[in-house]
Amino acid sequence: MSRVDEIAISYERLYAEHARAPFGSAVPYPHVLIDDLFDDRDLDTIRSEFPEDGDSIWQRNHHSHSRKQALADKSLMGPVSQAYFDAVASSAFLRALEEITGIPDLEPDPDLAGGGYHLTLPGGYLDIHADFPHHHRLPLRRRLNLITYLGRDWAEGDGGMFEMWNQEAGETARRVEPVFNRSLIFLVSPDTYHGHPVPLRRHRRPSLAVFYYTRDSSMEAPTSQPATDYLENRNQPSPGGPANG
Repeated sequence: MSRVDEIAISYERLYAEHARAPFGSAVPYPHVLIDDLFDDRDLDTIRSEFPEDGDSIWQRNHHSHSRKQALADKSLMGPVSQAYFDAVASSAFLRALEEITGIPDLEPDPDLAGGGYHLTLPGGYLDIHADFPHHHRLPLRRRLNLITYLGRDWAEGDGGMFEMWNQEAGETARRVEPVFNRSLIFLVSPDTYHGHPVPLRRHRRPSLAVFYYTRDSSMEAPTSQPATDYLENRNQPSPGGPANG
């Protein structure tokens, strides 16, 4: 049973932040950053519903460009986590996203492919990349990402900041601190490069990720998982931190 109505979403904060710093005018590409979009109590409960760090339930994305883990299967999540993902896929939330971004007819991902629970542990990182452009099995083009951070312990100097890159300049244009109850909505396109390439020095870095799509009648149903486009040699290890790769 859905518990959408039990997840409190501050639409006032969402619209106020968009009015203060409009999505379409943001640099280096369209985005909006909102603190306290959700109720702290809900997010604390969701954080407690995360599996233990070493649980075999996690999908471990450990390769030369990434050292993090994820869980996308809602049936394996706790009830408040499921309610969160139902709420951010609700018609009310979709309408709000369409209003602030100007992108009509948004659809949530029924599979949470690539989304769901994300967790980076000390030493973990995610190299700068542009996201896969379409759904893995449906004729849907990826348009937006929503990330909500759950870490209560993060402090300046811990590494793991989210970086938004200016592709032409080849450098970071904005850094976002992954503090508790901070949400980031940003455009997905071939040149919206982002990641958290500086390895996490300490603490856990839990977050929730949701992707939004639009239907594209010109696309055929994909037959395989599309590739993520990583920028080569962009990793920036913190002094004294572990080697990347």
